[in-house]
Amino acid sequence: MLVALLMSVSAFGRTGNTPADSSEAADSLVYIPCSLTDSLLDYADNYLGTRYRSGGKTPKGFDCSGFVYYVFGKFGYKTSPSSSAVRTIGKEVDKEDARPGDIIYFTGRNSRSKRPGHVGIITEIKDGTIYFIHASVNLGISYSTNQTPYYKKRFMGIRRVLD
Repeated sequence: MLVALLMSVSAFGRTGNTPADSSEAADSLVYIPCSLTDSLLDYADNYLGTRYRSGGKTPKGFDCSGFVYYVFGKFGYKTSPSSSAVRTIGKEVDKEDARPGDIIYFTGRNSRSKRPGHVGIITEIKDGTIYFIHASVNLGISYSTNQTPYYKKRFMGIRRVLD
C-alpha cells in the first residue's frame, strides 16, 4: 500500500510526483498522500481489459453501471447498479465544472432516448475533452472520450458523488 502511495500511475496524463531521474529518487523521495479521487481512479485502472458482462458487477465481468457501482462501493460510496438511476445519486454539475472522479452519463444505444443508458467515471479533462473509464460492450473496461461521435451525440450529464 505504501508503494502505491509513493508511486504514480499514468493514465491519460495523470502523473505523480516521482523524480524523472532515478538516481535522484532515493535522495528526494517525499511522502505525498494520494487524494481519494486518485486512489479511486488508480483502483479503476486495475480493471482495464476486464470483459463486459451484461448485468455484471464483479471482476468476472462488468456492465457499465456495475463497474461504477463496484469501484465507488470499494471506497464506501453507494451508487446504483442501474445506469437509468444515475440521476438519483450525488449532485448534478455542469460540464464546464466536471472533474476527475465525477460520473458521466449518456443515453444508451438509442441517441433519442430521454433515459440514461450508459455511465463511466471521468479520469481527466484536457482542452475541453473529457476522458472516462467505463465498461464497453466491445472492449470491456476501457477508456473513451466525450468527443467520439458515438458519445458526443448521446451525452446527458455529469454527477458528482465524491466530496
